[in-house]
Amino acid sequence: MEFISNGIVSVAAPNFRRSSSYTFGDLYVQPAILGWETSVADFTAAYAFFAPTGSGSGGQHMWINEIDLGGTLYPGAGKKWNVSAMTYYDFNRRKNNADIKVGNILTLAGGIGRSFHKGMANAGIAYGAQWKMSHDSGSDIPAFLPVTNGRVFGLGPQLDFPLFTKIPNLGLLSFRYMWLVGPKTAMGSQALTLSFTFARIRVP
Repeated sequence: MEFISNGIVSVAAPNFRRSSSYTFGDLYVQPAILGWETSVADFTAAYAFFAPTGSGSGGQHMWINEIDLGGTLYPGAGKKWNVSAMTYYDFNRRKNNADIKVGNILTLAGGIGRSFHKGMANAGIAYGAQWKMSHDSGSDIPAFLPVTNGRVFGLGPQLDFPLFTKIPNLGLLSFRYMWLVGPKTAMGSQALTLSFTFARIRVP
């Protein structure tokens, strides 16, 4: 799962504001991913990056290199129960619209769930947490709001359900609602995430 709270722990900025408008976000690319499985667990390792393609408040305005490591444990028979954990470490570059070098960010995300619908769907509790691992730097960081060691935690329900399963095509809808608690740089809030994944399954 993806834990979306970068706006809370990313960096102080003088132009934070509430908005109900829509805009394009940054491009996320994952050119390399490795995965392997055993009878009781699956593991994955990957490299990804964010390109600063977002406009206005929809983008981070910087390149981000990311290392991903994690896995899923299946403690019961038939792999009906699952416990997952994924770590993301973001190496942030200097912003292209300000003299700000954002500190690196560590994200932990995962959940505990149970599969149903012949293993095609899953429901459970998702969790996430983020920590600022290094200090921000740069002359454009507002002195009245220094952000040096932000953190935030999240917890809530998640449901993954297939919309269609016409092999080799698979369409998966994901719903997640999380309560964000304990942030050091912002007030607690909630986050609703809806996503759709289209995949082609390789049939041997």
